[in-house]
Amino acid sequence: MNKLMSFLVFTALLSIVFSATTPSTRISTALCDLYNMLRDLLTPLVVLAVVVAAVAYAGGNVLGQEVGAKAKSWAINIIIYVAIGIIVFIGVPYILSAVAPELNLTEACA
Repeated sequence: MNKLMSFLVFTALLSIVFSATTPSTRISTALCDLYNMLRDLLTPLVVLAVVVAAVAYAGGNVLGQEVGAKAKSWAINIIIYVAIGIIVFIGVPYILSAVAPELNLTEACA
């Protein structure tokens, strides 16, 4: 069932990509679709990571000193990685537009 679903999503993306007329339009359409899919996936993952970090931090307060310090540092690292991921995700369309201005991703993916 998973392979079938993956195949259907892949063929749907291919049909979207190859329905465009010019190669730059096809590339920008594919990148925008990927960006929008990741944007929709990023929000629940960020919330889940923050909840896990909060639980780990709270658990670190209850546990002993050594295990608590490890749990707290783990929770802080999760928050830092989430922040870095969000910054990278926000900056990707601008970086790609600077590298390949003909794609015009900052306006196409809005």
